Amino acid sequence: MRTYEGGQMKIFGSTIALLGRSGCGKGTQSKLLIEWLRDRHGVGARYVYVGSECRALAKTDTISGQRMKMILDAGKLYYISHY
Repeated sequence: MRTYEGGQMKIFGSTIALLGRSGCGKGTQSKLLIEWLRDRHGVGARYVYVGSECRALAKTDTISGQRMKMILDAGKLYYISHY
């Protein structure tokens, strides 16, 4: 939701997801987008490094870690299913 107060845009409850293969520039674009939102619109934003979290999980000796390693090694996207 966007509102305008005193000529300034305010964004509430928005999520932006950048998807793509490893090394395609998601992190770079995210940093640029965060800077643009902060500098131009005064909006605080943060970047969540999902890829690094997935790689850390893949290094663990757990069932979830083994499954994540197989997904990452195959170059597939990981999804979370809701039950």
